[in-house]
Amino acid sequence: MNIEIQDFIENTREHLQKIEICLIDFHKHQKIEVLPQILRDITTIRANSEMLGIQSIESISLRLQVFFKEVRNNKILITQEIEFALFEILDHLIFIVEELQITFELSQVRENELIEETEKFFIFLNNYLFNLLNPKIELEKIKQMFPLDFAVTRIAKECHKQAKVVVKNNHVLIEQSILKHFVSKLLPPLINNAIAHGIEMPKEREKKGKSPIGKILITALNRPNKTTFMFADDGAGINLKKVKQKAINQGLITSLEAETLTNKAIYELIYHPGLTTKNQKDLIAGLGFGMDIIRTELNKIGGIIKTYSLPEQGTNFKIIYDLKSDFNHK
Repeated sequence: MNIEIQDFIENTREHLQKIEICLIDFHKHQKIEVLPQILRDITTIRANSEMLGIQSIESISLRLQVFFKEVRNNKILITQEIEFALFEILDHLIFIVEELQITFELSQVRENELIEETEKFFIFLNNYLFNLLNPKIELEKIKQMFPLDFAVTRIAKECHKQAKVVVKNNHVLIEQSILKHFVSKLLPPLINNAIAHGIEMPKEREKKGKSPIGKILITALNRPNKTTFMFADDGAGINLKKVKQKAINQGLITSLEAETLTNKAIYELIYHPGLTTKNQKDLIAGLGFGMDIIRTELNKIGGIIKTYSLPEQGTNFKIIYDLKSDFNHK
């Protein structure tokens, strides 16, 4: 086993030296033709470390592989800041190799520490590429990407209701890929749900002292490494009793469990496939379906959805995108 480790150490040193030379050449002369050689060296290091079960080197080399593939595929130039971050990561790999030379093994705790130490550099690299490949656009562009007013009016008409949509904070800048994902994957079922389940019939709203026209509000805000969308309606709110009864009827929960469920737990039931409080499912508009699709789509990219509701005041869905995920929004 020691001979295998010794061979791995020597080979990895050689590959890391080649990568450093290619990287310097790439930065100085922007010679993109060196990228295939860099990728070959990284791929070899990754394969060898995987075979020997050296998790730290395998993990770091995999992420480097992903990064350089993005650089190659998008013909991205290497700046001095990028070069610095890459050399810091390579230095960590060299450190691990040197430690292997001394001990011939790494403890799991030490491996995890070394992987964590590279994290800030990978975050920088991923954010750099993400911002470069996904220019920010204003939230108001949502109406150019999706027929928002038409969709709300059409679905409201099919439900014999009235509704309008308002987009707030129009000039908030959103990464283009995130806005596209929100518009194409989440917005249609959110609109269907708001009109089918939330907004009441015009006469019912008037009896409650509300405008006969239901209101849907869409807004967004940015925080470090996060983009949040708020989608709210001023309807009747989520009927907790109906949701629990439907869940009982479908065998998702028992009557005994229903008695002790918190509001938050009941809200989670609406994301179960096929669960709807509507007795008749409108297949044309897709009414009564879709909330499970939202959860599925967000799970794919590491996003989350939170639900808030008040009786007779409406329901608010908060959708949070985590920008730290590696190119998950493409």
